[in-house]
Amino acid sequence: VTSFAFCSSSAIMSNENERSAFGFKVDKENYNSVDCVQPTSISFSIEKISSEEATGHTLSETDDDRYSPFQDKEGQGETDSYDEHDDSNWLLFGVEVFKYAYSMGLLIFSVVILCGAIFEDQTKGSAEKNIPPIAVFCIFWFLIFWLAMMEGGQGCLVGLQPIEPKLYKDTHPKSFKNTQLVHHPKENMERFIVGRQFLVVLVMFLMNIVASTVEDPESVFGLPDTIISIFLSSGIAIILVAIMIGQLTAQINAADCMLDFINNYFQLYFITCTSLAIEYSGLL
Repeated sequence: VTSFAFCSSSAIMSNENERSAFGFKVDKENYNSVDCVQPTSISFSIEKISSEEATGHTLSETDDDRYSPFQDKEGQGETDSYDEHDDSNWLLFGVEVFKYAYSMGLLIFSVVILCGAIFEDQTKGSAEKNIPPIAVFCIFWFLIFWLAMMEGGQGCLVGLQPIEPKLYKDTHPKSFKNTQLVHHPKENMERFIVGRQFLVVLVMFLMNIVASTVEDPESVFGLPDTIISIFLSSGIAIILVAIMIGQLTAQINAADCMLDFINNYFQLYFITCTSLAIEYSGLL
């Protein structure tokens, strides 16, 4: 704050004896030598101004008696604000740990109970469509992977628009091919988004066909009917798995490594080319 005031108040400093509204004034001699580019190297002297007149005591970086925002009015010690602040930090940390723990627990439980329902023939794919449980299992996780690549891939292609392609042409050749298809011409980005949205709906529809549970599922792993009703019959388990693994995780990872995320042939052929082909077909 002090360095910001030094850099932006040349008009105020025209009067050497002018006092700030905050109760401080700056020594003009030291102000003239302030280097605003490197705030850490600023050498300054601040005189604390009382409400009536200056006390004459100068505070500097080398003073042992430094002003502390937690110091009481008499300067005899520190207030309890530090302890309260520290306690609030620990409280926030505990809340965050609790949130991560129960979220991870819900995800793991949802994955386990959903896979158990698949192998115990409690899903529509295995019970009604007569698809082998192992095939349902593989199809379901392939659809989750496909969904994750679509969600993350779109963010990458949108985020790489202002980046010059020649910068990554040699290091990420498949990412370069993806961006060339989507970014040139510019209208291809809108076409890609339209086609990708159709793919997302298709994947979610197929996921519901193969992995949603039957109308009255039997007990899985001997769990109570209430748990089965909440997580399987209502679809909460499949929703949590699809959102946490198939969407949010992919989007966050893609935001940190855009070039690496789409530097593969799966993104190129199964998502980019397929999305553009769907839009070009006139289906949407």
